[in-house]
Amino acid sequence: MKNLFLILSLAILTFALSKSLKSKTNCIQYGGDCDFTSFCCGSNKCKDYRCSLKGTKDNQLGWDKSKKEGNKCDWFHHCKKGRKCMSHRCYDS
Repeated sequence: MKNLFLILSLAILTFALSKSLKSKTNCIQYGGDCDFTSFCCGSNKCKDYRCSLKGTKDNQLGWDKSKKEGNKCDWFHHCKKGRKCMSHRCYDS
């Protein structure tokens, strides 16, 4: 019985570790959606919910309700009335 428990425990541990390793090898490519639960490939960094090159400001946007031109949204920053938040960007609904 003790050996069965040990074999079962090792099988579960192996399965959990393989799932963890698989998730770490699935990185987000340049321009893809990212957040705190995902990571970008190579030297790309997650800025304004998109993977971009380190040190660039190409995808940095203001929040949708800001006075400057903005299109970004999240759980705490909602879109203007009549717009919908999808993939952290505001779109006309």
